[in-house]
Formats: sequence, structure tokens, C-alpha cells
Amino acid sequence: MLFLVKLFSEITIKTRPVRRRFIRQLRKNIRSVLSEFDPAVSVVGEWDNLEVTTSTDNPEVIA
Repeated sequence: MLFLVKLFSEITIKTRPVRRRFIRQLRKNIRSVLSEFDPAVSVVGEWDNLEVTTSTDNPEVIA
């Protein structure tokens, strides 16, 4: 299942190094929280959104 995470506009107006650092930290935080439910979770993306992909089809876990 694919989830799209839209970033808050405050992050997108930051300078490139700061924005990259914030987005890298956000990806790391999302991955660490969701790895409890699916160890194969994938978080990718830059600039204005992140794509979170999970291989689980269990509706309870997805909710």
C-alpha cells in the first residue's frame, strides 16, 4: 500500500541544506515508527512530499 505524506509549507520554504536535513530526519522518524508494524517499510521522496510504501495488506495494521 502506498501512502503520500505532504510536508508542511514551512519546510518547503527553507534553504536547500536545511530542507534536506529536516526531510532526512522526518524520513528517519517515520521509518523508525512504522518499522514496528512492517520491517520492510520504505520511505522515499524529496522537496514537497514523501511516499511511504508498505507490503502489508492487513487492514488493522494499515488503519
